[in-house]
Amino acid sequence: MGRDRHDSVGSTTTLLKSAIILDAPMTLLWAWQQLPIWLAASSSKHLHDINIHYLGAQKELDQWPVFLELLHLMPCTSLHISFISPDVPSNLDGKRKIFTKQQGSNELTDAAQTACISSDCETVVASDAAMMNSSCCLSHGEQKQFSSKLCSPRDGSNGMHSVVWSAETQRSAANDAAQMAQPASPADTISQTLQLSFYTGCYHDVAGDIQQEFRRPDLVFGANAGLAAYPSWVPTLQLLSHRSAPASIFTDFCEEAAFQGMRVMQAVAQGPMQWMPVAVNPFRKPLSCQGRDNNLPSYSNAFIFGMAPVADEHE
Repeated sequence: MGRDRHDSVGSTTTLLKSAIILDAPMTLLWAWQQLPIWLAASSSKHLHDINIHYLGAQKELDQWPVFLELLHLMPCTSLHISFISPDVPSNLDGKRKIFTKQQGSNELTDAAQTACISSDCETVVASDAAMMNSSCCLSHGEQKQFSSKLCSPRDGSNGMHSVVWSAETQRSAANDAAQMAQPASPADTISQTLQLSFYTGCYHDVAGDIQQEFRRPDLVFGANAGLAAYPSWVPTLQLLSHRSAPASIFTDFCEEAAFQGMRVMQAVAQGPMQWMPVAVNPFRKPLSCQGRDNNLPSYSNAFIFGMAPVADEHE
């Protein structure tokens, strides 16, 4: 009986650690999975190449290894997450970390050299102990090393390009969502690639630069955004309300902040929109982070909401 109780407590402790550490990637996964439900997509075509823009990253910049867990959870062959925030250090601006995982293996390795287009790449290797402290692949627990290529793809110019949601890669939000419902077939999962990119600045200032390098994102995600608290979000929301922009999903610490954020989105939207109503996020961090300015229950990524422009049928 004592051993059973010990095992139960140990299992609960592991789950609690996972819930605390993995709230950011699990919330991102949950947001991605809600798109076909929210947008009422009917197609079952699988989207193999997923491109996500992650806005307002802060703690995620130190905890990026936890996003490696997504390679075990998302049935895609290529996942690219771009972290865009004024808090991205200048030495990370324009850098990439690239990982691959072979079918039937939980081990992640550095990507092929062809993924690097810079002559001054350096290889960053994180030891097993460091990664386990970050709880990446916490549920797998194999003894292994993770290595990544840290590349600098940008030309160093500071010139900003105007954002154009390219017609060549443009897809309606509903079509984007429709392609993610079904898991990949065994032939489609021979290997998976995860690429993490980092950009310094507000999204509306750097989105043009990013689109010069990569295709249109399938989802724009903002964690603990505080849309109503920071006026700098307004031009970003105006950009994301363009009729050919991708769906965007945000989270906030408490319900009131989420509803205020929704009102800000509705006020600045520049065309017909589909709205994702405010809802509780099942993968919120289970630790209270109540602020000094109110007594409302507050948790990291506690509530989730979003918007998607209604694309012109003739585009």
